[in-house]
Amino acid sequence: MNSDSDSPNACNPAAGPAHEGTRRPKPRRRRRWRFYLMTVVVVPALLLGLAEAGLRIAGYGYDVRFWVKDEAAGRHVVNEDFGLRFFPPSLVRVPFPVSVASEKPDGAYRIFVMGGSAAQGIPDPSFSVGSILETMLAETYPDASFEVVTAAMTGINSHVVLPIARDCARREPDLFIIYLGNNEVVGPFGAGTVFAGYSPSLSMIRASLAARTIKLGQLVEDLARKAPGKESPKEWAGMEMFMSNVVSADDPRLDGVYSHFRQNLRDICRAGRQAGADTILCTVAVNLRDCSPFASTHKAGLSEAELAQWEQGFEAGIERADAGDCEQAIGHFLTAAAIDDRYAELQFRLGQCYLAEGQEQPARHAFFAARELDALRFRADSRINRIIREVADEEGAGVHLVDAERAMSKSDKSVAGLAGEEFFFEHVHMTFDGNYEVARAMFPVVVGLLPDAIRAKGPESPTPPTRAQAAKVMGLTAWLQAQMFSYMLQMTEHPPFTGQFDHAQRRGALKEMVRRFESQDDARGEVR
Repeated sequence: MNSDSDSPNACNPAAGPAHEGTRRPKPRRRRRWRFYLMTVVVVPALLLGLAEAGLRIAGYGYDVRFWVKDEAAGRHVVNEDFGLRFFPPSLVRVPFPVSVASEKPDGAYRIFVMGGSAAQGIPDPSFSVGSILETMLAETYPDASFEVVTAAMTGINSHVVLPIARDCARREPDLFIIYLGNNEVVGPFGAGTVFAGYSPSLSMIRASLAARTIKLGQLVEDLARKAPGKESPKEWAGMEMFMSNVVSADDPRLDGVYSHFRQNLRDICRAGRQAGADTILCTVAVNLRDCSPFASTHKAGLSEAELAQWEQGFEAGIERADAGDCEQAIGHFLTAAAIDDRYAELQFRLGQCYLAEGQEQPARHAFFAARELDALRFRADSRINRIIREVADEEGAGVHLVDAERAMSKSDKSVAGLAGEEFFFEHVHMTFDGNYEVARAMFPVVVGLLPDAIRAKGPESPTPPTRAQAAKVMGLTAWLQAQMFSYMLQMTEHPPFTGQFDHAQRRGALKEMVRRFESQDDARGEVR
């Protein structure tokens, strides 16, 4: 009997209509994947794009560029909202107000100086490192045209300077000068910050900053900031805000900070190279001799008995030092150090006693240790400067080193190779003499990078103007000096300065400088 069930095609999936039926689900799967793609990717992307466009049309958010164009003036000016990408609105830092011609004049040599408040020239940017360097170049090559633009902000670190450098790279630079490193720990994303919180992942930091370049990212950030438990300080209160953010020298988070700094420096150099500009990396000079530590911490694991014994030696050392017996004081301090040598103030006092006894090498070792161990990390430490030197060496062609720290230590004005009040108002901000010393260290390197057409307009062996000549050209008067010292005196009348053990002495020294300049008969006239 020949029924359908007996047909060979009935049981053979490879034959006839039955075979065609088994292939029909594939188009369905393709349609299903197209549907998934539309619902999961295309439609959400379209909605997000519409939302982004709507926020832009409504004028929501802020411009993330450092430079914005003033069409009427034909110049690019700094964007006052630039800092919102890195700081809460109540704490936002504003760039130093400068501008640059949108089209670089023919033959001009354009230099961008980037960094934090030390590069900016606090307390008076008119006498910053960049301003003094520009004066040196203009006096040496009077027939050439120089533009030295200080693109700096207070409180910033390399996470902020990198996007500044990338924006400066669009403004026809010839040279980048980077004076940076004091705020790596306390600035945005640092281990001791009060701004954007610390992250061990540079990729996550950069992803976060990239998200804030679009309005939707800024909206999400605003909503997150308003969430319960996410309150930011209501206003900027200076360095006092960091008092509880101590970071000991053995804090494991510092490894991440240093790693981020190294990579950011590399990327800053690459931004300059891609723009056809040379880059000068400067080590950072700080006050070693006349700035006692802001915060000291004991090493972990001290027993009560050890701590008591340590305090006995420490207090005995202070007593003998105050009595002028530094030799005996050193012995007591060393007894304490044998128990715990990680206390920053102990090292600083030890350095003072060594210096008083004329023992310069151990004095330098102790003062350097005090800086390294300071748990409120407002000063660039030795690892920061080592990274700067290493990156300058590793990046090779187009990247050059100016060792400002070493130049200042070798100055005739330094004591035992230790920079102090002759160059600094307090911990990092430089007097005119300090800024002059750094600019003088930069000068020969900058001159070596000038085009032949400019160098041909100057002397065969160029030397910078003297300190007195530069001060006269720039109009530095005794009255202006008094104003600068008075400003810094007011700034140091708040924590953490008031917590330094020698605060009264440092305050007295600043007061004396104000009195000295105010008392000069030519206080508004001749340069001092």
